[in-house]
Amino acid sequence: HDSTGFSIILTSFEGDRTVLAHRGANAHIKKSEIDFDAIKKAKLLYIAPLNGYSNKVLDDIVKFARENGTYVCFNAGTTGIKKGFNYLKKILEYAQIVVLNKEEASMATGIKLRSDTKDVKYSNMLVHPDLKAMFHKLKVCDYQVIVITDGGAGAYAYDGENYYYCPCFDGPVTSTLGAGDAFASTFCAALYKFNANIEKSLVAASINSAGVVSEFGATTGLLTFDEISEKMELNSEFCCQKEQE
Repeated sequence: HDSTGFSIILTSFEGDRTVLAHRGANAHIKKSEIDFDAIKKAKLLYIAPLNGYSNKVLDDIVKFARENGTYVCFNAGTTGIKKGFNYLKKILEYAQIVVLNKEEASMATGIKLRSDTKDVKYSNMLVHPDLKAMFHKLKVCDYQVIVITDGGAGAYAYDGENYYYCPCFDGPVTSTLGAGDAFASTFCAALYKFNANIEKSLVAASINSAGVVSEFGATTGLLTFDEISEKMELNSEFCCQKEQE
């Protein structure tokens, strides 16, 4: 029997965190342990990064979800990314929504983000050309929405017609633990709830992520949809920018 997974979280005074993780049983999920009936009944399935041997069940999960009309939001992890883009592409094809952070997107596509983002020639561009190149490579099907998060700098999205940028919602930073998962899962759920409105979904995700960042713990500070909607109404000036393809 494998031991239960656990993590040791080191948080700096600025709120940045380092996680020392022992995956334990989390890295040995078997196909027989997956509740496929629950997936079949679900409208939306959010798949967080699967590590170690657990990654082997990913193919079966996304294929089953696709065959049963369940929307898939895929948050790629380094285990899958390290298998190469050809492997990753097969998983991407099954996902309606794909979320990666900037470093993961660079690793997955083999495209490096140059440091000249503030050069004059890019000053009138919302999205850097290297990010655009990542989006184009990651978007392997017409129906997909791709999201690339950039920590405290905000997040970007691409739907094939427009690029979107949403800054971080302002608030205190206690610990950044859980911010990425809060953002990705909220974006996916909001996209479904808001009838595929990417701008509103990015705003909702940023607001919920800010709630998590303001508290210690990965789930403390998470808001309900009613609370998110209330904050959206109270902060109507907080919005996304959009740039056409």
